Amino acid sequence: MLKKPMSLAAVIVGSTVAAWVAACSSKSSGTSPETTSSSSTSTGTSASTGTSASTGTSATSSTASGSGSADAGGGSPLLIDDQAASAGSQLSVGSDLHALIPTGDAIGTWYTYGWNAAAGATLTPVQGSSFAFTVLDSGTPAKGACVSSPGYIGYSAGEGFNFATTPADASNPSAPVPINISSFTGITFMAISAAPAAPTIRVKFPDDQTNGSDPTAACQDAGPNQSQCNDDFRYDEPVTNTWASYTIPYSTLTQVGFGQAYAALDENNVFGIQFENEGSSTSDGGAPAFQFCIADIYFTQ
Repeated sequence: MLKKPMSLAAVIVGSTVAAWVAACSSKSSGTSPETTSSSSTSTGTSASTGTSASTGTSATSSTASGSGSADAGGGSPLLIDDQAASAGSQLSVGSDLHALIPTGDAIGTWYTYGWNAAAGATLTPVQGSSFAFTVLDSGTPAKGACVSSPGYIGYSAGEGFNFATTPADASNPSAPVPINISSFTGITFMAISAAPAAPTIRVKFPDDQTNGSDPTAACQDAGPNQSQCNDDFRYDEPVTNTWASYTIPYSTLTQVGFGQAYAALDENNVFGIQFENEGSSTSDGGAPAFQFCIADIYFTQ
């Protein structure tokens, strides 16, 4: 099925999600992600997804309690985002994450996205609006990046962020730029879902091979109309309805298989990270109602 690249959109969290988060936050069990091994990674900013959902088996999850200071080279986890900013951008100037951002570029922002929105999509926060984090009442963590839908019709829907953007490009001042995250071996993050079962969240790492919104991506040369793009390296993680910490090593990442195949994630050129809910295995099957929040994201070593 041909997939067209989407522009990345930022969004405001609505009252529906805020009310759900307030109800769920009292169930909190984790406090912060624990340190794990690391390698390199970088991620893309374009909204993309496969046409089928699958469940991973090799990543691990736990209710972690360690914290550790951010250190890009000393074995401690490096904070990517703790949702401390008010406007949906990542962290503040001075964060250790800035050491990975190319000189002259700006820290990235969060957005929501949906594939095949023409078929019908309702997302909160609304795609295309400015993004704000949700304050989590009486729970841990204090804030989260939350997204919900009463039933998305299309390939998939979710939220994500760019690591960095380049203001130097006058034609596209918010164009995402890749960063080198090869000094790490994975990520940890906290997550919660409103579903009673364990829905799967697909965690994706768009890179300079697969990112259809990058005109220089390798996939652009593999087929017409970017039909071979957006098969990003990903891991499908079941998430529960209580807060828990999840660890995803880059070694567990694979492609779905609908696009151009590559040997491994290009850890030297990753645009960002995306968290999404998948539609059914058929091309316009749609996704059931979903609500989830992501918080406290770290690189691990």
